[in-house]
Amino acid sequence: MNTSKKGKAGEDLAASILEDKGYTLVKRNFKCPAGEVDIIGKKDEELCFFEIKYWDSFSVDQLEYAIDRRKQLRIIRSSRYFIMKHKEYCGSKVRFDVLFLSRNGENIHHIEYAFTETGWS
Repeated sequence: MNTSKKGKAGEDLAASILEDKGYTLVKRNFKCPAGEVDIIGKKDEELCFFEIKYWDSFSVDQLEYAIDRRKQLRIIRSSRYFIMKHKEYCGSKVRFDVLFLSRNGENIHHIEYAFTETGWS
């Protein structure tokens, strides 16, 4: 399976998991000049920007390396762009989550508030 198909499979699995957890999916694969966000969801009046990591042998302990500050800033800038273009979300509480999934689906690790605009939570 090529990288694009693997990414789509991971995002499909993540979307299903998030819906089961009560999230309403707002947008998948949001792309803009600032960057990209894998999934945008809403739950309990919070707008959540999700980075999805779908891996074979990746350790959750390596989070900081997988989503470095540069990647965080791209997600943050993309979230601002999204809200600017979708005024209905102005005033929403925003958070940045990471969802780690193993390819076999046995390991799921959801880190809520994984980082903030000022760094790691």
